[in-house]
Amino acid sequence: MGDPKAVGDLYDRCSGIVYLTAARIVGYADADDITQQTFIKAVERIHQYRGESPLCSWCRSIATHLSMDFVRRDKRRSTTLSEFFEHRKTAGAEIFRKWFKRNRGSVMTSSDQRLAVAIARKALKQMSRQCKILITLKWTHSYPYADLAEWVRQDLRHAEWLGIDDEHLENDEKLIKCLRDKTEYCVECYRKKWQSLWNEANKSK
Repeated sequence: MGDPKAVGDLYDRCSGIVYLTAARIVGYADADDITQQTFIKAVERIHQYRGESPLCSWCRSIATHLSMDFVRRDKRRSTTLSEFFEHRKTAGAEIFRKWFKRNRGSVMTSSDQRLAVAIARKALKQMSRQCKILITLKWTHSYPYADLAEWVRQDLRHAEWLGIDDEHLENDEKLIKCLRDKTEYCVECYRKKWQSLWNEANKSK
């Protein structure tokens, strides 16, 4: 993609989603730099794009990888990768508002909501590294499984973090099924942890 017009068209199509992806991870102050780096990488690696997911989704997976690398090495933040996953979410707070209404027959009060968010953070902190990643990327940012598969393939470290073996990496369907199964397992573990912590907190009231 050496054609300046083609590069410009790619930027016009995908810069919005790339910028928002970067901003969610590194913050708005550094999102512009990550966005520029993403499109440089995309142009350099365009021969690797296999057309199995939308082009903007492929660019977004590059932005995610660059953003996570930035978080790891940015000494000014004194932020480790695990800390990033621990503090990113209130993960699942909306899900548990629905759970609360279904099980208690009423909506959450503002006090209940604050407690739910605090417990959601605590529950995520107690999850495995693998589950923190999957819950953050899939549940929190709503990444399609095809995008997650693209992200996993970009760097062998990603597969290692998620415990994915070579057999699954060689087959798209197997990889996506593996990611779906792992995510569903992690979400169920997270739900149980959240509910356990919620019950404990309310016993002490």
